[in-house]
Amino acid sequence: MKKFLTVFSIGVALAACEVAPSAALRMQASGLASPHVHHGMQSSFIVNDYVNGLLELPSGLDFDGEVITGSLEHELNVAHIDGDGEDLFVPFFRGAKRAITMSIPGFEGEEVKVKGVFNAWNSNATFLEWNGNAWEAPLVLAPGEYAYKLVVNGKEVLDPSNAVTVPNGFGSFNNVLTVEGGGGEAPVAIDFQFVQEGSLRFSGIPEDQEVLAFYNNRAVDVVRDEDGLSVWIPDEAKDWERAWIRLYTARNGQHGGDWLIPLKFGEVVIDTKQLDRKDWHTSIMYFAM
Repeated sequence: MKKFLTVFSIGVALAACEVAPSAALRMQASGLASPHVHHGMQSSFIVNDYVNGLLELPSGLDFDGEVITGSLEHELNVAHIDGDGEDLFVPFFRGAKRAITMSIPGFEGEEVKVKGVFNAWNSNATFLEWNGNAWEAPLVLAPGEYAYKLVVNGKEVLDPSNAVTVPNGFGSFNNVLTVEGGGGEAPVAIDFQFVQEGSLRFSGIPEDQEVLAFYNNRAVDVVRDEDGLSVWIPDEAKDWERAWIRLYTARNGQHGGDWLIPLKFGEVVIDTKQLDRKDWHTSIMYFAM
């Protein structure tokens, strides 16, 4: 009896000392940092929407705690948030919109307003200020053409300084504001070739098309060569049941398709049977391509 109790006691002690296996690491697609688009010279940004920490911005930008000002040199950029116990890299895109000044000479001493496509035809939405020679309003617009009309002393009139007009469908005309820019060739679709020695290989990407890559929420290098480009899969991905490689592309002010590539213990998931209901983002974004 004593022998049985001794063996049983040892077994209980060993069981108590045994460490239960930890659950496999899994990064949810919903936990990936959403890109921020910086239009023109100003955009609002809330750091705590991502993680509480110190924001480090791409070159050319300043931050006062609520508003980002300045301009981005590249179309695709990366911001870094040094959080409390969590580092986060955020994709920063240069938006197609640009800051312009709308100028309407004349009408000194009058009440002048403007309404058009750019303010949902709301004459109270855009503030015009007299500068001594003209009425001016700052606008942030993408390249293109925008119909508009002046409202002077409560009456709709055409802008006499702008001869470009279009019929408005109601028997009269609207002026047209043209914002230059844009054009050029659009981004081409990325051609995913294969996995080679721990890296993803892509081809068919023009030299002037920018590419940005992330592993989960960390920016990783994109290596270009004459045959295409490579994105290395970090060794730590082997410890994760689900991790992600993300790719963003841009060219001539236009953003291309975004790739979300799932990894399972460091290997690319190429069979939909390896996905589960937690991966619905991927089943739409990755396997549809």
